[in-house]
Amino acid sequence: MIVKNDSVIEQAKWEELQKKINTLAKDNSIKNVNGKIVEIKSIEDYYSNITGIVQMKKLDPSVLRIPLDEPIININADTRQIELTKEFGKTQLLTVENDHLAETIYFQIDRYFDLQDLAADDIKIYIQYYLNDQVQGYSEAICPDIGTAGKLIFGWQISDEVTSESGTL
Repeated sequence: MIVKNDSVIEQAKWEELQKKINTLAKDNSIKNVNGKIVEIKSIEDYYSNITGIVQMKKLDPSVLRIPLDEPIININADTRQIELTKEFGKTQLLTVENDHLAETIYFQIDRYFDLQDLAADDIKIYIQYYLNDQVQGYSEAICPDIGTAGKLIFGWQISDEVTSESGTL
């Protein structure tokens, strides 16, 4: 996870990233979901502006950061099975009713499937979610990133649409 660290080196890296994002946003009129030019001053600003920051990927892919301390869930592209570990969800609370963008779940899938590059610009990844065994809707994946060789990592931000009622997700 990107965090401000007391070390001079880490602080300098954070400030460099902030400057890069703010400059790209201003120079290219990149806006967040509220229609305002993206500007970050804190880690909270980074995540609240993530949709605008994702737009910057074509200009500079380094503005997207996937936290290193978050579990990454594997998806088997052939079987469409999500491979959860036994520990997943036991030691962490994913979200509570009416949370909005409080949690992001990261997935990894083979980058190439049926001769198609899932990292291509014209490919959009959507997550279909169920609540209490009924389809509730779709969310667009964020931060598609080419992780290890041949893999694509993407995130699912859990929105208030998903957490609008209690139940099993």
